[in-house]
Amino acid sequence: MKTKSQIRFETDRLLIREILPKDFDGYVKLHTNKNVTDSIPMPLWDMEKCKSEFSNRIKETINPNRERKIWTIEHKSTNEFIGLCGLLFENNQGHELAYRLCEPFWNKGYATEVSKGLIHYAISNLKAKRIFADAYIENKASNLILEKLLHFTSKSYSEKYGCWDNHYELLVT
Repeated sequence: MKTKSQIRFETDRLLIREILPKDFDGYVKLHTNKNVTDSIPMPLWDMEKCKSEFSNRIKETINPNRERKIWTIEHKSTNEFIGLCGLLFENNQGHELAYRLCEPFWNKGYATEVSKGLIHYAISNLKAKRIFADAYIENKASNLILEKLLHFTSKSYSEKYGCWDNHYELLVT
């Protein structure tokens, strides 16, 4: 049962809420799917890494003032775990928009829908002045979404992931 305090926002088809223990199986599927991790790119996680990171995400939900706001994306009508999304406040440089979907939910408009919701939430609830996102240059789907919603600013090398990313941002006045 979801409580109102766990829900961050809704879109037409999606419920964005705090991560709950029941999300563990979906979390594992997300981080152990090579197609998902290759689209970032990042290494596949083993079960120990999944358990550790999931435990960290659950602990983060206790702090409402945390800088990393990572939430579950749930399908409203089926209650399925679709993936994760979030807004990561980065060193007073703005809010980074992030999402990661399980492969069966790709190419159905969910990433665009959740991204629009994240932008609205950042501006309305967090009073964000700058929203940005990075996408692996080879991840054509994410680049198309971000080109629609934000403005391309540069291409840069990601030391963290060892790849070239396109950088997008939106300045809110």
